[in-house]
Amino acid sequence: MANHITQKTFDDVVRENIADFEMDPQEAIDDAVKQFEAQGVNLANIVKDGKTYNTSGNEGDTKQPVIVAVENLAAVVDSDSIDSEEFHTCCETLKSECKVSLAHRCLAGSSNAYPLIIRAYEKFRSMPDVLLQVVDLLCALCDGQPDVLDDKGIELFLYTLGEYSDNAALVARTVKLICLTCVMHEKNRQNYVKNDLILKLITALEMHRHDTQVVKEVCRALRVLTLDDDIRVPFGNAHQHAVAIVTHANALQKILNICADYADNLEVLAVLFQTLGQLSVRNEFCQEIMDHGGLHLILNALANNMDHQELTKQILYVVKAVSGNDRVKVAIAKLGGLQQILLVMSRHLVDPAIIEMGCAAVGVVVLRQPEHCKIVMTNQAAEVIVKGMLLHRSVPGVQMQACIAIRNLVARNQEYCTSFIEAGAEKGIRHAMKNKSCGDVAKAALRDLGCKVHLKELWKGEGKDLSR
Repeated sequence: MANHITQKTFDDVVRENIADFEMDPQEAIDDAVKQFEAQGVNLANIVKDGKTYNTSGNEGDTKQPVIVAVENLAAVVDSDSIDSEEFHTCCETLKSECKVSLAHRCLAGSSNAYPLIIRAYEKFRSMPDVLLQVVDLLCALCDGQPDVLDDKGIELFLYTLGEYSDNAALVARTVKLICLTCVMHEKNRQNYVKNDLILKLITALEMHRHDTQVVKEVCRALRVLTLDDDIRVPFGNAHQHAVAIVTHANALQKILNICADYADNLEVLAVLFQTLGQLSVRNEFCQEIMDHGGLHLILNALANNMDHQELTKQILYVVKAVSGNDRVKVAIAKLGGLQQILLVMSRHLVDPAIIEMGCAAVGVVVLRQPEHCKIVMTNQAAEVIVKGMLLHRSVPGVQMQACIAIRNLVARNQEYCTSFIEAGAEKGIRHAMKNKSCGDVAKAALRDLGCKVHLKELWKGEGKDLSR
């Protein structure tokens, strides 16, 4: 893991370069960057603005604008009487500084911007219009640095969802803020869930089901709770959170009901389908989606909107997810889902995301299903999969999913090997082997196709006897 330094440490080195080596500010910054990067230091959190250093290298530098913005806001918030116009101006200034870069947000955070804004939050908690400005400012500050969140923040954000549950704009912004403080932070996710965030999100989703912004933000929040993206913890609760969302809040049925309201809003429908796919983590959840008519809804949406790339991609994603259930696989095949998937792939051959998701969906639906393999192969699957593979040689995801799909199609049906060989699959798979993430699946695909492949036996159980 890369090392980090403080802004002060970086500034001291820049000043030293200016004073001792008579460098101009930008030259001094460039030299300092080279020094620290050579030592393996990550400078993503450092502001590198030559305008703030004077040419003498003394301490009398111009303050960073983001620090000035924090100080100005502090003066307003901590005053006995707050001028609403002045407060609005200070919030907008600090927000614009935070949006410049992650480094500016980190510098604001290290200058105590978060506790300052929380004090403002408490002062204005009974004024929803002003509170909206505060939440917007927190969104700008917390983007990329969820570590600033504390228990007081969690309490205030959840209070807002409950107290102002009828205010769609404030609910949407607060949910967005909660998302930003959950991304890549497992502890924050768990703390929110312990404080009944899931039920509050589902309540907001139902109450504002016709507000597109609330629907999109709540769906995003539900997906964020099921992420396992924090490298600082060995095991996260992603699966447990997904189970809680489905079982305690009956989320699948409620989301499916809302899907019907957005048949003509394809952007929101794609978000809803993506959320369904991410929540389909158990066999019974996949079955539940089918039992509530979800499969018909999904495949009808695919048939009617094949030219909408984002929606198509999310439909393929959810089809892959629910196909973990064997009964759902059979239903997909009976409803003509396999033919639709291949048709979509052939229409969008130049889109790597659709080809990747299409191969993944095919690979799962045909697994251990010879009849499904027959349907796929009679609809030119070999040509479509191999074309997509050859077109997107530089995309590891496409290469991996194509190899898996090919292997699942021919493993129990050797008669299909010839079709893939003639389509040029061997060439594509051998190229995929060059990518480390595809090595094993590529070799397995070559082996099942009957092609020559060198399989290295890493351990043979030979050597010294085990000591007793």
